[in-house]
Amino acid sequence: MASAYLSFNLRMLNLVLGMCRGVKGLPTLLSDLGYQDLWVERSFRNTSEDEVKPELIVGSEQQHHTVLCEWKSGTSVDTDQLRRYAGVTQEDLRDRAFVPPTAAEQHDVAVFGLEEKTSAVALGVSEAGYSFPVLRVDRDGIALAANDFKVAELTRGFCPKLHIDMDAIPLAYVPFDAESLDWLVAQTCIQRIVELMRDKEPRLLLDDFVAKAYPLWHSTGEDYRGRLKAKVQAVLTELAQGELGHYLRWSKPAKAVTHVPTWIIQNNPASAPPKERPRQWKALTEASRNFVTRKQQGRLRLTFPE
Repeated sequence: MASAYLSFNLRMLNLVLGMCRGVKGLPTLLSDLGYQDLWVERSFRNTSEDEVKPELIVGSEQQHHTVLCEWKSGTSVDTDQLRRYAGVTQEDLRDRAFVPPTAAEQHDVAVFGLEEKTSAVALGVSEAGYSFPVLRVDRDGIALAANDFKVAELTRGFCPKLHIDMDAIPLAYVPFDAESLDWLVAQTCIQRIVELMRDKEPRLLLDDFVAKAYPLWHSTGEDYRGRLKAKVQAVLTELAQGELGHYLRWSKPAKAVTHVPTWIIQNNPASAPPKERPRQWKALTEASRNFVTRKQQGRLRLTFPE
């Protein structure tokens, strides 16, 4: 699979998002059928009050159809999770997951398995008594491994295989997730810090920072947003305590005013005299690289500010 440092979850999330949005180089199956990405990691309760949390919800008013996507990188399935998915109704999608009514008229739960592990996933779904479509993801595409979609065009599109250039998967939609390693999250955070510096912002406010660093923030479930904020806060805390301490300073007094975790941006290279800026940007780049390298090597320990 492309992009070895990305998890299966991130690859699939960015792939399906890209296919819905008609990204150049990816198949147009989903965009041609009118599918749009609606929610990322949005949890809702079905009629039985059981929690359901798809990795991604895509829907098409054109096809009167919604797909609840679930990624499986291993061989096992959670039968209780499948049961909760099976309890989802049209009304649940419309009233609790806020899917457009037309798209909520019919739906499928699509389980995406990884390469040779898909057979075991398909068997687990079958033995649990469900007929959810199971798709096999490998190095050159996605194939329907078991069961059909309610929309015939989708079934045909994945049979025998939808060929995909995995190198064309966009990485910008979801650059990290709540399970990502700190060094990967740090790469996105550092890019955003540099943007704030170039805009000569005097401070960094966590809520606004995460919303702009994570492009799909406003279509992400509230519970998952909390996990993302915690992940980013941990990375920012360690950056300020370590290699970027010259540039970021935690401010308890500022938090008392902003009511969110706040860091002061100091020693901004963008505010240096013109002749000094190249040297200072280079120093920031080197400090950032040192942080990422250290995190890749697994050395750490952080203390949260109060």
